[in-house]
Amino acid sequence: MSNTLIYLLIGLIPFQFYCTFYKTLSISAAQILAIIVIAIAIVSLIRNKAKYEKSTMDYCVLGLIIVMFCSILFAHDRMTSVKYFLKWASFILLFFAVKVAVTRKEIIKKTLKVALITGFVVSVIGIIEYEIGVEKMYYMVNTSKLMPVVMEPDTLKDLSSTDSLNWTQWKDGKRHLRVPSTFENVIDFSAYLGLMLPFFLLALNYSGRPVRLIYMIFMTTMLIALFLTFTRSAYIALGLMSVVMLVFSLTKTKNRRNALIFVFVCLISMGFIMGTKGTSGLVRERFSDFIKKQDRVPFWTNGLKIFIARPLLGVGIANYGTGLEKHAGNDAPRSPAHNQYITMAAETGIAGLVVYLLILYFGFRYSYLIFDRSEGEEEKLIGLGFLGMWTWYSFQTMFSDHFFSDKFGMMFWLMVGLNAKLYELTVAKKDAIMHGNEGGVKV
Repeated sequence: MSNTLIYLLIGLIPFQFYCTFYKTLSISAAQILAIIVIAIAIVSLIRNKAKYEKSTMDYCVLGLIIVMFCSILFAHDRMTSVKYFLKWASFILLFFAVKVAVTRKEIIKKTLKVALITGFVVSVIGIIEYEIGVEKMYYMVNTSKLMPVVMEPDTLKDLSSTDSLNWTQWKDGKRHLRVPSTFENVIDFSAYLGLMLPFFLLALNYSGRPVRLIYMIFMTTMLIALFLTFTRSAYIALGLMSVVMLVFSLTKTKNRRNALIFVFVCLISMGFIMGTKGTSGLVRERFSDFIKKQDRVPFWTNGLKIFIARPLLGVGIANYGTGLEKHAGNDAPRSPAHNQYITMAAETGIAGLVVYLLILYFGFRYSYLIFDRSEGEEEKLIGLGFLGMWTWYSFQTMFSDHFFSDKFGMMFWLMVGLNAKLYELTVAKKDAIMHGNEGGVKV
C-alpha cells in the first residue's frame, strides 16, 4: 500500500494543483498525499510492523528540522516562519517515510522507473509549450491566449505579473520563451530533471534492445527540455555530472559501453539544441551576462550581510526578504540570494549551514560506497546515478535556491530517502553481517 502511494506521489508531484483555505492557506493534492504517506509510515512504526534502522544521515536530517524550528524563535516574522516550517518539515519527513515503506532493492528500482517515466511526460509537456508558444499552461485556461514563441513587449501588457517571472528572456528587444513545463519556474524544472537524468545509465543496462531504445528516447526528450530552459547552471551541472559518471563508469562498471552512450546522447542533444536557429545566440548571451556583468554577485553579497548580522541561527526560515530590509540596506535589491548555501546561512545561521553541508557530504559518501562496494551491477549503477545527482545538485545550488520549492522539494527528499535506504540494504547490511550484527547499521 505505502509503495503504491509513493509511486502515485512521484507521478503527481509535477502536476499538483493547489486549493486555498481560509484565504491564505494553500495546499496541493501532492502535499495531501505526502501527509498520508508520512502518517502511514508513523502508524507502521507504532504497530511494530516496520523496522527502522538509523544511519548518520538520519541524524543530520533530523538536525535540520530541529535547527529550522529553533530559527523560528529568532525570526523577524514568526508567523511566516511557522507556516513555511510546517510545509517544509512535511517535505523532509518524506525522507523517513520512504525509508519505512521501502524494504527491498527491487522497490527502489521500480520507484526510479516511475520517476523516469514521469520526467519524460513532463518534458514532453515542456517541449509542446515551446513549440506552440504557451508561456504557462494555466494562461491557456485563464486568458485563452496562445503566446507566440517570440513575443513583442506589448504582447504582455495584459499579463503584468509575467514581467517579474523568469520563464522568458530578453534578446534583441524581444522576449524568448524559456520552458518551465508544469513547474513554477525554469530553475525548478531544470533541477527536477537533474534528479532524473543520472539514472538513465541504469535504464541502458537492460538486456532488451527495444527497452533500451525507449529509454534513450526518454533521455533525449528530457535533455531537449532541459536545454529549452536556458538555465546556465543546469548546463554546467549536466557537463560536470557527465564527466563524473563517465570517469567512475570507466573504472568500476562492467558495461563501459553504456557510459559512453550516455555521454554521447548528452553531447548530441546539446549540439542539436545549440545548433537550432535562435537558441544558440540566446545561450551565448546568458553566459555572457553572467561572466561580464557578474549578475549574481550583488545578491550573494546581500545574503552574506544578513548572515554576518545574525550568524548563529539566522533571521528565520522564509524570512530572507525581511532580513534584506533590516540588514542589507535600503538600496539592496529585493531578490533571493540565488545561492542555496548563502540562503541557508542567512535564514538558519551557521548551525543550519553545517547541517546542510553534512547532508551533502553523507549523500556523496553513501552514493560512492553503494557504487564501490555493491556486488550487483544494477546496484552499482544506481549508486553511480545518486553520485551524479548529488554532483548536479551541489553545483546548481551555487547559483539558485530551490531547496524547499514545493515540487522540487518533495521530489528531492524522496530521492534522498531512496539513496539512504539503498545504502542500508547494500553497504550497511553487508558491514553489519561481517561484524556479526545483522540488525545494525554503520556509516
